[in-house]
Amino acid sequence: MNDAYSGTFAFINPAFAQVSDASRSSAGVTISDPSGTSNYLKATGFNFSIPANATICGVYADIQKSAGGTDQHTYVTDEEVKLVKGGVMVGDNAALPGKWPSTDTYFTYGTTNDMWSTTLAPADVNAADFGIIISVSIKGSPASLPTALINHIRMYVHYSPQLLPVKLVSFDAAKKNNNHLHFKWVVAGEEDVTRYVIEESSGTSSWAPVYETVPVRSNNTGYEAELPLPDNRQHYYRLHIFSRDGSSKYSAIKNINGNLAGQTFSIFTDHHAGNIRISNMDHAAEAIIINMQGMNVSRTMLSPGIINRVDISALPRGLYVLRIENFSYKFAW
Repeated sequence: MNDAYSGTFAFINPAFAQVSDASRSSAGVTISDPSGTSNYLKATGFNFSIPANATICGVYADIQKSAGGTDQHTYVTDEEVKLVKGGVMVGDNAALPGKWPSTDTYFTYGTTNDMWSTTLAPADVNAADFGIIISVSIKGSPASLPTALINHIRMYVHYSPQLLPVKLVSFDAAKKNNNHLHFKWVVAGEEDVTRYVIEESSGTSSWAPVYETVPVRSNNTGYEAELPLPDNRQHYYRLHIFSRDGSSKYSAIKNINGNLAGQTFSIFTDHHAGNIRISNMDHAAEAIIINMQGMNVSRTMLSPGIINRVDISALPRGLYVLRIENFSYKFAW
């Protein structure tokens, strides 16, 4: 929504920032008033469902933005970028320096451990009025009237689930030679437990159950489970324990690398073409580009038998890591 609390120029069609497509929310100046600041574009209602017993570690947002109608003397820049908690702006101004580009580009505000100098509980981020605001500064002239364009706003909340108390003695996961995973956990005192669920994720943010069993109810109990290795990617596993009172708790997360034995390939960074060429793949794999804040900024599926090209032309200049499963390649762009 457009919030006219501050600034002069309104954001038109604020709902257009909900998805990345050909429609954009915009704020522009006029001939009679060619420079100034915009109202706030407020994005809320992200429908987070963070567990009530979790600890919020950080919040970050990607804003896909561009500027239209500029020339060498006119431009659009960030004015304010803040979190919205309880419908009210809070915390640091995370506005980035620099003029907006002429083409749609994602810029990241915050990090996985950035709390924006405020406090957040799961109830705060799960609320419909939690989100982010942005306002802009526009420098124009009668001959050049810039427009701020926002194509998409997406938000992420990094949190740590509450770990199990000492009743969980251990939880281990290991890869076996037969392309299977072996899980083993030991508990002491499970009188309140209703079920054990092993959950899997390829990125620690979205979890899915892959195995479930009920307790045998003895004082010191060990459990084992064996599952097929899903694929060659890196996977994460945790034990989810459910109690009679409706509460649940988690084990520490275990990391399992897929079986990439024998995978070979060639890699070359072409700065002129703005891509990384990867060839001679033995089998299909996924290439992930990670920025220095530890965030995935690009994912590309690689195919064997061809020259794969990973596009880096739209990335902001800086250092990155290209990860192909258990192989990492650091490059500057």
